Amino acid sequence: GGARPHLPRPTFSKMQGVSNRTLRVLCFGDSLTKGYIGGYGGTPHAPYSDRLGALLREHHGEKTSVLVDNEGVNGELVLESMRGRLKSILETAQRKSIKYNWIVICGGTNDLGHGKDGATLLKAICELHDIAKSFGAHTAAVSIPQFGLEMSPDHKALHEKKLTVNTGLKDYCSGSNSSSVFVDMYNELPNVDMYNDFPNISKEIAKNWSDYLHPSALGYQRFGEIVFQCLKVKLLCPQQLN
Repeated sequence: GGARPHLPRPTFSKMQGVSNRTLRVLCFGDSLTKGYIGGYGGTPHAPYSDRLGALLREHHGEKTSVLVDNEGVNGELVLESMRGRLKSILETAQRKSIKYNWIVICGGTNDLGHGKDGATLLKAICELHDIAKSFGAHTAAVSIPQFGLEMSPDHKALHEKKLTVNTGLKDYCSGSNSSSVFVDMYNELPNVDMYNDFPNISKEIAKNWSDYLHPSALGYQRFGEIVFQCLKVKLLCPQQLN
């Protein structure tokens, strides 16, 4: 390479403009938050939080320090352990004087896979949001995404429960006085419809998925972009940052 360009030293007056705002985001959920990639054994995870963090840093510039934590657990059910785990994470953070501005919550896929009731699941996910808000955070409610065999007659009940949950989450956010934003992952990140479209599967859609249930590395990047777009409008008010 050539000689390094000479960079002017910042003057004191320029330095005064640097702010030390911090934006803290917690991504909380199951394997879709952890970034699990299906079908490849030892393939590393590719969490959407990496892409989300990069977009937030790009958008905020150097005046804001963006910290994104990922607390995804593969296979976890909302109705079993998520509420206790979220409370524990936030209590630990509080003891360390860490306050999250935003908590992105994505859960319910495993509950539906285990045959849990839609209305009961919806109530429990809303409780996760209430817990997050009791610690002073705004929340993003990620709808339960599609899975590849959802349109088969065998999964009709699961599909209907999922619509109950997703519609309920959207209503929860609408009635939240702007403290929660809805992320319509179900529609924004469509899955292949193996029942109706096979074998003429869209390659554009298929490349975002590693199996019927989990995105590919590319799909998780898209997941992060979708979350970012939903947060962007609300996220960038400096008064929300500590």
